Amino acid sequence: MKLKITEQIHEKYPDLAIGVVIAHNVANRKSDVVLEQFKKEAESKLRNSEWTTERLPENPCISSWREIYRSFGINPKKYSPTAEALIKRVLKGNSLPQISVIVDTYLAVELAYFLPIGGYDLDTINGDIVLRFSQGSELFAPIGGGSKETSSDDVVYGDDNQVLTIHWNFLDCDATKITLDTKSFILCMEMADSKIPLEKLEKATLALRQTLEKFCPGDYKSFIANTNESLSWDI
Repeated sequence: MKLKITEQIHEKYPDLAIGVVIAHNVANRKSDVVLEQFKKEAESKLRNSEWTTERLPENPCISSWREIYRSFGINPKKYSPTAEALIKRVLKGNSLPQISVIVDTYLAVELAYFLPIGGYDLDTINGDIVLRFSQGSELFAPIGGGSKETSSDDVVYGDDNQVLTIHWNFLDCDATKITLDTKSFILCMEMADSKIPLEKLEKATLALRQTLEKFCPGDYKSFIANTNESLSWDI
């Protein structure tokens, strides 16, 4: 299995890099007291920072992803980029959701670094995971039920059978979501323009891996999928 980025995506987003964390032989479960404390500390740190909902557009990570959404025809005011939506939720006084150790952990890290994170249960993937442009009218079954059709030129992740995520990192499909039964998974953390230093992505990816290793032990590896070096990586 490989993670691939198409040449068309590379041409339009030459600064793209993805922080990748892969794990096998994990035992996912509900959050425990220690993880809940870690999440509350992440929430408190954000609420006590310089950032407010009004000032978020000044943050380079937030402004970057707003511009990227617009670049493939998605209105970020209607569809908030995933990290921005999560951060706004917490700034408004809401808590991070309680889903599972894996998901709760990566959401807390996302809160700290303002970079989008999403992923899949690797045992549910068919073929390779490819970041590409949609051809339009591809069926998509999101988490939470229902069905949608992709628009042409939307940026999506897909495998051999289906679209895995629409609007680049906005909404994942139900069939490949990380569940309490997940034993192997991949997480992707993305930056796509030079506003965001590569060093920030590297630091965030390492933090994501180390935090996951602490709360959900298993066999981990991580790397930066940098399109200046390759467009295909072994998973």
